[in-house]
Amino acid sequence: MPPEPPLTLAKEPDGHNPFIGIHPLDDGNNASASFQATVAKLLWKKDQISPPKFRFDICKEAAEYNFNLLKENNFELETLLNPTEKCVTSYGSEFKSVEDLAKLLHRHPRWECEFPVKEIDDDIR
Repeated sequence: MPPEPPLTLAKEPDGHNPFIGIHPLDDGNNASASFQATVAKLLWKKDQISPPKFRFDICKEAAEYNFNLLKENNFELETLLNPTEKCVTSYGSEFKSVEDLAKLLHRHPRWECEFPVKEIDDDIR
């Protein structure tokens, strides 16, 4: 992985940081810089993700490969799409982890709210 780029804060020609006062938690004493640094780190961080098991080429060989893969797995598509190791096809793989997001959102008043949910059966789902 390439080295992390240095974080530079955008400033006006007169040296004023235009982001001071924009964030509601900004007290004007480096809170904005801290917020920007946290966002930059989240954007830079890449999780280890395995490649998909399927081939996505539009050709006969890829179709045959994918069919055989399904056949070998008893046509259990869910098992192939959501393997035990994190994969690009895993459910939620496009989201950051709760632990990573907590670094950014821990001060939000609703970050740790729990909303009551009621179990529903599969027929309703």
